[in-house]
Amino acid sequence: MKHKDNHKIRKISIVKPFDSKRFVITPAVIAILLLISWIYSSENYIDPASSDYFDCSQQFTNCVWLVWPYIAGMAIALLAGHYAVSSVVKTMWDYLRAIHPQEEKGILVTYEGQGGVVGIVERSLYYGSLLVQQPLFVGVWLTLKTVSQSPRWSKDTGPVQGRGIFQPFLAGTGLSLLFAVGGFLITQNLLRGLGGFFASFLLSAGLLVIWLSCLTISFFAIKPFLENSATK
Repeated sequence: MKHKDNHKIRKISIVKPFDSKRFVITPAVIAILLLISWIYSSENYIDPASSDYFDCSQQFTNCVWLVWPYIAGMAIALLAGHYAVSSVVKTMWDYLRAIHPQEEKGILVTYEGQGGVVGIVERSLYYGSLLVQQPLFVGVWLTLKTVSQSPRWSKDTGPVQGRGIFQPFLAGTGLSLLFAVGGFLITQNLLRGLGGFFASFLLSAGLLVIWLSCLTISFFAIKPFLENSATK
């Protein structure tokens, strides 16, 4: 009987993943970028191999369309990636807080603002290294992140073991890399014109499916701990 309290479901105040702004912003950003990309690909596309590709003398809008594939790719990697990653990682941290409320002000303090900045820097480095054809830098960055936080993951004592800290980190890093690579591939495809737009559309759909799958799994893990506001 003494051990039943350890498995008791504790009700806590948590914003539901599918009710948060992160859930709305991610697909909205991708949809807007795809719409503009379709306009670019069908009406304003300039072949990079043509002599007019670097000519911005006629109209300012020409300059904007010339760099649009890079704007779209970076926006998906940085902006859409930011809200997608934070929605999943925050839900995973909320799950740890739910089952370990005694650590609410201890090891489970996530410093979300700092994590968001690190994520943007991380995805920028991934995207930039792929753009300049230096993918080895991705491995250097991942090694740096792993070494700097490995002592926390080796903790085997206390209510929260190292694996509980490692898994949100791993999920966030994986999704950041996924959105950065996806943004880079979208840039490469948009440089091909209308045919590349359809490939970009499929890549964007794939990113959304993977993100929604992660968010759904994390939501069902935390669902028993959510407060039922309707009963208040």
